[in-house]
Amino acid sequence: MARARRKNRTPSFVLVVVVLAALAAGAWFVLQRSPHAVPSDGASVAATPAAISAERVDPANDGRRVVVSGSLKVARPLRDPQLGISTEAVVLLRTVEMLQWRECGPSD
Repeated sequence: MARARRKNRTPSFVLVVVVLAALAAGAWFVLQRSPHAVPSDGASVAATPAAISAERVDPANDGRRVVVSGSLKVARPLRDPQLGISTEAVVLLRTVEMLQWRECGPSD
C-alpha cells in the first residue's frame, strides 16, 4: 500500500506571517506620516488651531497650525493668450483632449 505524503504547510504559514507584518508596518508608517500625529519632539499640538486674519503676516505664528480666513481677491485678471480668454479667477485650468481614429476602407 502506498504511503500518503504529508502536505507541507510551512510555506503558506510563512506567507501569512510576511503579509501580516507588511500590513502592520504599512499601518505604522501611515500613522506616523499623518498630519494629525503628535510631534516626536514632545511639543504639544493644540486641539484646535488658532484662527487668524489674512490681512497681515505675523511672525509669531511661524510653525504653528493656524486657520486663515479672509476674502479671496486677485491682483489682476488671468489670461490665456492662446485661447484669448481673460477672467477674474484664482486659477485657470485648460483641459486638452485629442482623439485619433483610422478610417477603414475596402482593403481592410
